[in-house]
Amino acid sequence: MEQLREGTITRMFHLKQEPCFVHVPNKPNGFAILYLGDQGQRVDEDHTFWWENPNRKEILRGLLDQGYVLFTSRLFMDHWGNDRSIELLDHLYHKVVRTEIINSRIHVLAEGMGALAALKWGSKSNQYIRSFVFLSPCIDLNEYYKKESENRVGKQRIRKQIAKAYNMEKEDLDEIEKQEETIFEDYNEWISTIPSILFQDPKDGSYPVESHGRKWESKLQEEDTAVIIKFIFKEDYHTLPQKMKEFLREWEKD
Repeated sequence: MEQLREGTITRMFHLKQEPCFVHVPNKPNGFAILYLGDQGQRVDEDHTFWWENPNRKEILRGLLDQGYVLFTSRLFMDHWGNDRSIELLDHLYHKVVRTEIINSRIHVLAEGMGALAALKWGSKSNQYIRSFVFLSPCIDLNEYYKKESENRVGKQRIRKQIAKAYNMEKEDLDEIEKQEETIFEDYNEWISTIPSILFQDPKDGSYPVESHGRKWESKLQEEDTAVIIKFIFKEDYHTLPQKMKEFLREWEKD
């Protein structure tokens, strides 16, 4: 298994038959970051998308250089924030806290679809989380589903993924769409006392900031919770560890 950084220890294990990884840096700083990828960003038993993609790999390397223990899981692949993924996150968190020498309150870094699992888990377990760092996040799944359903190819793909993730029949989706009901839990129902920073790619067509990031920003502002949105192109993601540094340290003072 390839090392992310010289001196880094990477361990693979399974929870509920899903591959999970922990990366321990050469000089740990005592804090940990859970990282969660977007749809289609695979986590397999010997590698992950984030190791293979040059920009994501530089994010991980930069955070390891700062001393963070990093961990992740496949979460049943295209989970779209379903209950199984939230339950697995809870098991993963408790296992890592038991086995690694880290502060029990962690940071969460999530891209795209990963934000749904992060926020739903955070709503139930906010006492475990110091801060959220989002990369062009999916916040409003109802909005995303509606947008993808506007073209035949997108509708076929998202319906297949949602039916599998939420254990629904396609006929159930047909009926809900006919009645124009919302299918998924509304993001406004989630508890939101966790400081957040959102790095948004202006060119991202999947989760445009007005349909996702701005909605989360407004919710946090209404509840007087710290929130920042910054714009950055995906090809510049390798610079993120330095951009994240001040924000992460700010929420490590207690």
